[in-house]
Amino acid sequence: MNDTLSKEILSDEQIDQDLLKNINWGNKFKLWLAFLAVSLIICLYYYYQQIEHGLGVTGLNDYVSWGIYISNFVFFVATSLIGMLISSVLGLMNVSWVKPLARIAELVAVAFAMVAFSRLLFGISQLSLPMLLLVFYYYISLYFRILQSVEIS
Repeated sequence: MNDTLSKEILSDEQIDQDLLKNINWGNKFKLWLAFLAVSLIICLYYYYQQIEHGLGVTGLNDYVSWGIYISNFVFFVATSLIGMLISSVLGLMNVSWVKPLARIAELVAVAFAMVAFSRLLFGISQLSLPMLLLVFYYYISLYFRILQSVEIS
């Protein structure tokens, strides 16, 4: 009856082997990682300049530029709400294979809510470096506490 739809059943070892293959650390990959690392350092430097000296260094002095910050904030809030909606709908289905997806949706929702708050906090106010480090420490510790509570079975 279902001869045309043959499913290949993989063992756990085959799945683990496919998922955990080594990354090809060729020269192109190393060059790409170096480029990304340098770009990240440059971006962090300019973000530090923005936090230390305010939004005036970015040229965001008119209403159009503020719209970018506001739309960014609204995007992260909406994505967080959609993540919670997906998580609650999947939880109501009460199907065992859906639970890992619901947990991932919850993690995305919490992470995006934290990003939305940080965009609002860092976009509007001028923070000193110790306050910035304290807020990031709080976010990172909260994220790892949530991550430890996730059980994917």
